[in-house]
Amino acid sequence: MAFALKSALIGTTHIRREQMKLRRPLLSAVVTAILTALCIAGGEPKLAFPLAVGAWFAGVADTGEAIGDHWRSMLWTTVWVSMGALLGGLTSQIGYLEFLTVAAIAFACGFAGAIGPRGALNGLLMLVVYAVFAGAPTTDLGAIQTALVVVLGGVIQVIIAILPTAVMHPRRLRSSRPPVEALLTRLRSHTAIDDMFLRHAARLAIAMVAATALSSATNWPHEYWIPMTVAWMTRPDKDGTSTRVVERILGTLAGILAAAILIDGLDKGPYVLAVIIGCGVFVSLVFLQANYALAVVGLTTTVIALFTLLGEPVSGTAPYRIAATLAAGVITVLASFLWPLKPADPA
Repeated sequence: MAFALKSALIGTTHIRREQMKLRRPLLSAVVTAILTALCIAGGEPKLAFPLAVGAWFAGVADTGEAIGDHWRSMLWTTVWVSMGALLGGLTSQIGYLEFLTVAAIAFACGFAGAIGPRGALNGLLMLVVYAVFAGAPTTDLGAIQTALVVVLGGVIQVIIAILPTAVMHPRRLRSSRPPVEALLTRLRSHTAIDDMFLRHAARLAIAMVAATALSSATNWPHEYWIPMTVAWMTRPDKDGTSTRVVERILGTLAGILAAAILIDGLDKGPYVLAVIIGCGVFVSLVFLQANYALAVVGLTTTVIALFTLLGEPVSGTAPYRIAATLAAGVITVLASFLWPLKPADPA
């Protein structure tokens, strides 16, 4: 544990420059900011949140793939994220049954890592979006409408990403991925009782239920914050989780400070918020693989700015966000000690 904390603290200052990408994150950020500004100009700021989430998380799917594989990954991510928004909206008002739903969805999203790295990423994003829309303030948009707007944001991001290639070099849009094992085959290979992904799914389900219960019991503003943070923090391994908890807490605190300075310190005009959202998306995507703590700064700033568009102040809720982040860290670390790995047999 002490080693993980030390590694995390060192990691907050170490930037893996070879993992940084600029062009695609910049494009994703500009598209997200423009879509947000269009919603504001059209007098529909409530649409900005799901539309921006769809565009933003489609951009998260960028892992440096060739364009023929990249746009397919973006579309699949959009599908998973929209499912999270739909389920979050449908289950936000079902009382105690929500705990069963949270457990089932968290288990499925955690076990999605058995599919492969892409499945792990999409499971994470789906669970984060589910947590946000299950606990976000209610609007006059229904769950289905919200999910469709998320899809729209993702599809727009995909179209703009591939448009130059589609016009100039359409053949490059063909996939170059080698064949992979069937989905069920990959899942079945991870059903042993001590499998890492199975354990992770179970621990994640317990942690998300605990986070949801704590959010409901405290009745703090932003009920989504604790479950969302738990979803972002939890990793299949104990050391990885501990490291990410430290980075997440430091990044969140810095993001709250940055949001307070930018949003409360600058002109509060809605178009300024659109620019802040674009900047936050850019930072989160550029540093997603290069420095997790810095990515969280961008993520936190973006989320707070999006909810500010819905009329939620920053300064008045900052203490709750900080307390919720710390609570989520405790839940995540405790859950990581459940169902530990068996010690390896001696050779």
